[in-house]
Amino acid sequence: MKKEIFIGLVLLLVLNFSCQQKPERWTATSPEIEITKALVKDYETANWSAWILHYADTAKIHHNSVQRISPQQLKQSFEKSTANFSTYKFSEKDMFVEMIIDDKMNKWVYFWGTWEGKIIGSDKELKEIAEQWCHLVGEEPTIPILNAFCMGAKIAISNKGWVVNQNKKDD
Repeated sequence: MKKEIFIGLVLLLVLNFSCQQKPERWTATSPEIEITKALVKDYETANWSAWILHYADTAKIHHNSVQRISPQQLKQSFEKSTANFSTYKFSEKDMFVEMIIDDKMNKWVYFWGTWEGKIIGSDKELKEIAEQWCHLVGEEPTIPILNAFCMGAKIAISNKGWVVNQNKKDD
């Protein structure tokens, strides 16, 4: 009889632990996602004073790089790179924002978007130029290829050439 009670208690404990609600590890809705969407909106409208307020003064950002930069440095880079475009935005159709919580309970918000911009003095969108390039080299113009091309072209146009690593120590 004691053996049966012990087995019953063990089963109850196992069922209790296995049925507990676990925290959601992936979501497409959260306050952090809304902050990211506001950040994108401020970028698209060039509202740099509102854009920078989304960051702490001490934030270190990795924007398409392993090197860290400050919010002020990223703001200056965005101001410089968007100055060569009459319009720019992320396509709403190809915009995805999601958040995950990793095993250490750190929250990570991911943003993917197709950047589109018209160069000052031209009626062509950078996305359209990327699609023509894809057809020229025989590639299917997938979203990742277009994003990489548009980002690369944006950097090349804004900096009159590719950015050279200055070999600064990463803090």
